[in-house]
Amino acid sequence: MKKILVFLVLLAVVLIGLIPLKQQKTLNIKVQFLVVLQQLLQPENWKRWQPDVAQAWQKNPDQVKIDQQNTAFSIQIPGSIINFKALGFTFYVDKNSTWHSSSYQFVAMPVVKDGTTQLDITKKTNLWSRFLTLFDGKTENDLNELKVFLEDPRRYYGFDIRRTMVTDSNILVEKRKVLLKNKASEIAQTEQDLKAYIRQQKLKIVQPVIADIRAIGRDSLRLMIGLPINQPTVSSGKIQFMHQPTHGHMLTGLYTGRYGGRQKLYLAMKTYIADHNLSSPEDAYEKYLDNKIPVSDTSFVHLQVNFPIF
Repeated sequence: MKKILVFLVLLAVVLIGLIPLKQQKTLNIKVQFLVVLQQLLQPENWKRWQPDVAQAWQKNPDQVKIDQQNTAFSIQIPGSIINFKALGFTFYVDKNSTWHSSSYQFVAMPVVKDGTTQLDITKKTNLWSRFLTLFDGKTENDLNELKVFLEDPRRYYGFDIRRTMVTDSNILVEKRKVLLKNKASEIAQTEQDLKAYIRQQKLKIVQPVIADIRAIGRDSLRLMIGLPINQPTVSSGKIQFMHQPTHGHMLTGLYTGRYGGRQKLYLAMKTYIADHNLSSPEDAYEKYLDNKIPVSDTSFVHLQVNFPIF
């Protein structure tokens, strides 16, 4: 009799544990709504952030099979298939593998006040699964990985891009219009002029040299070269003192490689500015962390691009 009673109790516990439940979670992604939609609706993008698809793609691109029909698609990888469907801004995901199946749905909506995106996630589960997930505190879905991917500039944009406060608050600057053929000598002379003035005024250089070099027509350049200094001073002739308020904000990006390849960083930073609803004037400047201004596109550089942002 006791054995039967124990069996019935265990059976009841098992059956209760299988009662269907809905597990809900809200996730905020700190990028604009359209950026999130682009990653979700284009299955090719899943290769960059969905862990199983990314791993299969890196191992062998031929083993990732995509079948898309309008706003629905499937991604098949060895041992697993992901089915995705969009109905308006409600999305449905079913994942089936040899040993496990799961499904969830979510609604995406823009958060206008701060330019982010909110995902309201619902997952079909039961008491047993709910009990097990209490230990890791995570709803079983891929959206946490999407959040990490989109909020990490190195992964999403390909460069170390950061928002910082102004560090170069006091700068001595000299501007020149020069012939392209005289670029190297004019850069050297401008730096000499600035350093001579700094010695004369008993100032100190506190950061690497900065510059903004732009082409004017086919044979000329506009040079703007600056040296950050330790305190305010006065302008004299061609040498101008510039002050940037320390409470100002900058977007900085790091680049190492041939000087001619830095435009990839500029493009990534402008995309970041648009994606995060920021604004910036066009006159970004470069800081040469090896303290040497390049004279040709083949020069190897380690530099930081700086965009003032608002």
